[in-house]
Amino acid sequence: MVAGAIVASFLVAAALFMAPGAQAGVAARLAIDVKPGPSGITPFGLSSFDQLTPIGDQLYFVPEFAQYGRELWRTDGKSAEMVRDIYPGPDYGFRSEQVPVEFQGRYYFQAHSPATGDELWRLTPDGNDAELVADVLPGPESGYPRGLTVFDGELYFVASNGTSGQEIFRYDGSQVEQFTDIKPGAGDAWPGFFQSNILGDWLYFLADDGIHGMELWRTNGQSTELFLDATPGAEGSSFSTLAVAGERLYFSTRTAYGIHLTGWRSDGESVEQLGPIEIGQVIQVGPRVYFVAGGRLWVVKAPGQQPEYRDVPYGAAISDLTVIGNDLYFVGTDDYHGAEPWRLHDGKFQLLGSPAGDGDGSIGWAPGGSGPFVDFDGQIFMTGSDDKYGTELWTLRDGRAVLYKDILPGRDSGMPGLFTNFGDEVYFIADDGVHGNELWHLFEDDSANLRVRGGVVKIRKGAVRIALRCPASEQAGPCRGRLELSRGSATIGKGSFRVGAGKEILVKVRVRRGLRPGTARLKVTVRDDAGNSKTLTRRLRLTR
Repeated sequence: MVAGAIVASFLVAAALFMAPGAQAGVAARLAIDVKPGPSGITPFGLSSFDQLTPIGDQLYFVPEFAQYGRELWRTDGKSAEMVRDIYPGPDYGFRSEQVPVEFQGRYYFQAHSPATGDELWRLTPDGNDAELVADVLPGPESGYPRGLTVFDGELYFVASNGTSGQEIFRYDGSQVEQFTDIKPGAGDAWPGFFQSNILGDWLYFLADDGIHGMELWRTNGQSTELFLDATPGAEGSSFSTLAVAGERLYFSTRTAYGIHLTGWRSDGESVEQLGPIEIGQVIQVGPRVYFVAGGRLWVVKAPGQQPEYRDVPYGAAISDLTVIGNDLYFVGTDDYHGAEPWRLHDGKFQLLGSPAGDGDGSIGWAPGGSGPFVDFDGQIFMTGSDDKYGTELWTLRDGRAVLYKDILPGRDSGMPGLFTNFGDEVYFIADDGVHGNELWHLFEDDSANLRVRGGVVKIRKGAVRIALRCPASEQAGPCRGRLELSRGSATIGKGSFRVGAGKEILVKVRVRRGLRPGTARLKVTVRDDAGNSKTLTRRLRLTR
């Protein structure tokens, strides 16, 4: 704030001038301070337990409060509220790692209450409350519904009812029923890799029937069958991946003792071996399928064709595949560059990070497992890290990764993660060192605003002081720039400024000695963090 006695001299003939932006930009700033104070909504940092889930015009998330524990909250981008304190008091209503799903227009999830344990819950139709769907294991013990996936118009999940062990259940919108008893009796079939592995009319998953060990199964909603006994006998197999892309199911197996490694692919009719490779992430870009195996990049150019190894420059190990448009973005790690962002564009590899061979790298780690890349309005943003700024928000400019915002200034890290598209914006979690981990957003901002206060300015001790205000509505603040005073063609003083949104400052400008009172032309160039800029001019009357 500016002292009242000083400001008064500039408000005698006060007027407000605003500079509309000359070009559109993107800004990043704190969206909502859900939990005031330095601890934030995830006081122990981000983990795979944390999710941001958009449904309709609301973004759902699970913060942690001392008085509520971990419960379901939501925001419309303007304010935030708790949906329901499912486990009243400081105990956790959300206790396990899970991925909620939308089914028949409503949000389904696993939650814990003292009366039912961990069971299946959902939002009420208006989204203002939450309700129990089914107590699969009646009483305070938990049925632990997990792996929620929508298939053939119904909601499938894995749970236990206390008599048949861990099996597959399904919900048609009115009632829950046990769908399989793969391992008859009270034994657990432990269905796994259950979410969204749908190929044709079949849902693929892993299960142990007590005879074949853990192997690959499938169901079409009518019948359930063993699809592949990769390791004959009761020992079963160890699976590292199960993913559908390009009309094929990709996975890898090892024998129970981890000896024989095999990569597989299936079209649902037959199964073929791809060799001794451990398939990791699988992703589709147009008609092509890319996957990572042993840190190397492979491509299948068309359905049914054999995978081809793509030799990435410098022998970089590959991770974090992300499709944006028709390009494949990824993190490549090699001894020369360290971990850096790369892009595969029109069949050519492009290094997007620093070309300097320091081995330290600048990117490749995203808290919460959300992946480091996100597209917003045609601009690529990413989580990046270096020794100067820590882990912060980066972007691509002229084909290179550059720091976009140092959320926590200095070498400490703002740790942006969980990038999630919500409405016309991208929301994420970050820590600015003041609010803790809170909700931030990327948004379009097409104006740089600044107000010049006062038309009469006094000359005192060879200087004038000009009052500038950055409006609270300037979402991409602070306002910063330079100003210049002139008479005719002669410059009589210059200055620079930086003022936060909603703040006002006095900018001291040295002027020529012996400057006489009279009119002067003020030229102000202002810009904001979104890249918007504008030049405004104003006539001032200088007095003594």
